[in-house]
Amino acid sequence: MLFRSRYKYIFIAVTILSFFFMSGPAKAADQKIHWLSYEDGVKKIKSEHKKAFVHFYTGWCTYCKLMDKQTFSDKKVIRYLNENFVAIRVNAEKKANKDLVRRYSAFQYPFNFFLNEDASSIGSRPGFIPPDMFIS
Repeated sequence: MLFRSRYKYIFIAVTILSFFFMSGPAKAADQKIHWLSYEDGVKKIKSEHKKAFVHFYTGWCTYCKLMDKQTFSDKKVIRYLNENFVAIRVNAEKKANKDLVRRYSAFQYPFNFFLNEDASSIGSRPGFIPPDMFIS
């Protein structure tokens, strides 16, 4: 009888732990910005009538990395961007994106651009944006 009750408790503990491990990744996925490519993002802003935030970056840019680390990992920024904007991320070093870099005059990095629902320009903000300033 004692032997069975131990297995019962082990079974319950394993079941509870399984639940936590299974529900963990879904929460982590919700805590990231849902970045899209420029082409997919423009399609989405037109179909969903949402504004867009376009972020130009490079692999060598110190402030781009700082923005990833501080601003784009901030829970308030993540929630705000995901709920209110289509987030578009453009690697300015890729040859396929050179026309976009010229079109938006994104020659210093990071370069942040806001678009209306029809993909027309709202405005830009070059440079690092700290989390509190980003929300305002």
